[in-house]
Amino acid sequence: MTAERPTEAHRAAAAWWLARRDGSQGAADEASFAAWRDADLRHAQAYDQAERLWAALGAPLATVAQRSARPKVRRPAAAFLRPRFAALAIAGALVVWAAAPLVTTLRADVATAPGETALHVLPDGSTARLGPDAALAADFEPGARRVALLKGEVYFEVAPDPHRPFTVDAGEASVRVVGTAFDVDRAEGGVTVTVKRGAVRVLGDADASEVALGPGQQVAVVDGRPGEAAPANVDAALAWMSGRLVFDKAPLGRVVESLQRQTSSRIVLRGSLADRRVSGTFPTTGVAQSLDAAAAAVGAQTFQITPWVTVVY
Repeated sequence: MTAERPTEAHRAAAAWWLARRDGSQGAADEASFAAWRDADLRHAQAYDQAERLWAALGAPLATVAQRSARPKVRRPAAAFLRPRFAALAIAGALVVWAAAPLVTTLRADVATAPGETALHVLPDGSTARLGPDAALAADFEPGARRVALLKGEVYFEVAPDPHRPFTVDAGEASVRVVGTAFDVDRAEGGVTVTVKRGAVRVLGDADASEVALGPGQQVAVVDGRPGEAAPANVDAALAWMSGRLVFDKAPLGRVVESLQRQTSSRIVLRGSLADRRVSGTFPTTGVAQSLDAAAAAVGAQTFQITPWVTVVY
């Protein structure tokens, strides 16, 4: 299933949809809208689709977009019909979305952009391979080595030093090691730690529990509480380093979050779809095609509103 690309009718429908929720439409404007809608069956179908789409999503984007793009003075209805109006409204929403990640990135010593990876050598010779849209801050002292994973996923290869433990702080979880190779993924739903070699200890910030992991093991920390150590498919967990994302019955929300790291365009997911399970391997190049495939796997569709916003519904 491929993403449906907006036609001129779709663009006009989106502009009318936003205009009619601006609160300044008069009788003449409504008459113009009715004339446009009735002029072509495709117009009515496109507008109905816009109504259903935003109703399904709960209209989070539209609300922000309206506030961002609301005109200061009354304008004729024709102004609202320009396709650029909808694009500017959505661009305003993207400014809001981009603010928090920007603040996080400014706190980092090293960061990657969406779709970018980077290998960073730490002061002790340890290496950190940052996945896309990741941010890392380091704080090394004579008696301790500390790094903070502010967002994203990082694969660490830690230089052994028994006198200076190496600690990764990932918000609701921390990982302590002496010398090992492991992956830490800080996502919206929690933190996942996967060990390739050596041993690590994983602690949650909600209680004093601690989980020990050895080679080929993994643990997820949710709400600050680590689960039980479990066998891991290490190759699948680290596939992002070779340009692939591998999932086995993963929630669609998690798949979309991983794909979101690969692109600066915004992906909006209908909430009721987030828990549907997806299995498969998706290349990190060609995000649109991978998103189409993931959506199709759960019977969903994608709709590209602009080059910067795609909705899964």
